[in-house]
Amino acid sequence: MPAKAATKTAIQFSPEKTLSPPSLPTNVAMDETRALFARPTPPDALFVASDHMAFGVLEVLREELGLRVPQEVAVVGYDDVPMADRKPLI
Repeated sequence: MPAKAATKTAIQFSPEKTLSPPSLPTNVAMDETRALFARPTPPDALFVASDHMAFGVLEVLREELGLRVPQEVAVVGYDDVPMADRKPLI
């Protein structure tokens, strides 16, 4: 399914840059973010299956890797939990 959507939008689908299952605990999302950014060609955007996972991803990107979000890496969470409105994410 992701490959089909990527084809329709002219985005190059890269199976090696995808993670499964789509919803992981925050600590696992953090570990997977570290692994993705340790690769020779890290992504410049992440679509995360839940906002709670995105909180962990943001922490790794900013605090551990020193990357600026959204200037260097874009992050999108999916489920719009109430905390996403209150937490200063940008």
